[in-house]
Amino acid sequence: MPWLIFAIAAPFLYGISNFLDKFLVEKKIKDPLFLTIIGGTAMFLTGLLILLLRGLEPLGLISAAVLLAGGALSQIFLLPYYKAIALDDISRISPIFQVIPVLVFVFSYVLLGETLSLKQFTGFILILAGGIIVSIEKASKGIFKIRKAFWWALLASFLMSLPLVLFKFAAADINFWDAIVYNCGGIFLGTLILLIFGLDGFWSRIKRIDAQTWYILAANECIYYAGLLCATYAAYLGPVSLVAVLNGFLPGFVLIFGYILSIYFPQIIKEDISKDAIALKLVSIVLMIGGLWIINT
Repeated sequence: MPWLIFAIAAPFLYGISNFLDKFLVEKKIKDPLFLTIIGGTAMFLTGLLILLLRGLEPLGLISAAVLLAGGALSQIFLLPYYKAIALDDISRISPIFQVIPVLVFVFSYVLLGETLSLKQFTGFILILAGGIIVSIEKASKGIFKIRKAFWWALLASFLMSLPLVLFKFAAADINFWDAIVYNCGGIFLGTLILLIFGLDGFWSRIKRIDAQTWYILAANECIYYAGLLCATYAAYLGPVSLVAVLNGFLPGFVLIFGYILSIYFPQIIKEDISKDAIALKLVSIVLMIGGLWIINT
């Protein structure tokens, strides 16, 4: 199943982007809205490049509107996401996003009539359980108390659960790259909406960004949108609910990246790498790999 490769590549790339996001928000660019607008502009340029290289087939009004709406939501989701990671550690925020597969499962059933076989559902539960275990470990330390970071992450989860389902709904019978161009147009619309709220001082802040920050921004956008394309293409090829739950590998990748950075580059990122935290996260990884194996056999 080739969609599995793309579905797993997405959280791997997102994990790298998570830490670049954290670094940018904490060290370089304090305003997450500003960072979101920069990212949306980069994705618009990507869509424009695809359009210039291969053209565009016209779509029906409903399909076009759904793709534009999904793109806009996938951009607006970044605002509460950046707010959340600005308030807490990545390893404390990423488990909250395990609610996304459940929401996607519900939305895909309602909008797409998509169901899972018993074997697929078993794998779904194992992967979801792996993500929840990370959350339980964190809850025991009082991290999941009702606080601002939790609510921002929950809002981001809700907004992020819709775009994949909407993309699958509208793009099932059309060319993938045509759908991506429309999706990029929606991202541009979402960026314009955010720009209305962040217009004050926008150009002056751009002028204050140094060359090093621009390099990090460019690398981060390439990595993030490569992950987005992988997730979108996986949803285009396979069951969208399984694609969403495979994003449960994100905490595992975050654990690995966070451990390496905390050991060798603590001046950049410092994460919780205590033995208890790592042990429970490893258990969650084993469960998720077991779920993946069941789905793929």
